[in-house]
Amino acid sequence: MATVAVGAIGAIVIASTVALAALSRRLASERDRAQLEVRKAEEVTRFLVGLFEANDPEQSLGETLTARDLLDRGAARLERDAALDPRLRVAMELNVAEMNLQLERAGVAEPLARRALAGARGLPGEAPAMQAQALHLLS
Repeated sequence: MATVAVGAIGAIVIASTVALAALSRRLASERDRAQLEVRKAEEVTRFLVGLFEANDPEQSLGETLTARDLLDRGAARLERDAALDPRLRVAMELNVAEMNLQLERAGVAEPLARRALAGARGLPGEAPAMQAQALHLLS
């Protein structure tokens, strides 16, 4: 009887250890995903603040900037900002392309959508959805 009890306790300990290890891995994965989202939000904030700083009278030297000007600056910045996360770059290129299409600027939107499509082809995960969005914009 004691042997059965010791065996049962051993099985419970082993099962608990395995369950805790699996929970620990899942929590670490969720933590990593949350940290990635924080970094993305910080990059988007930095990008947008940079665009609107251009509207600062000291920066723009009295020049009046339109939404089109800001979109053009954003597109140029996306092209030259090498530090930007590739997935975030694709998402932002898609958004800037879409905004340009809404302003009836297909000629400006097309190269952005093409760059986004090319970038999305190199990404794992949600890349098919991004590719589909880029193809939709190009159509």
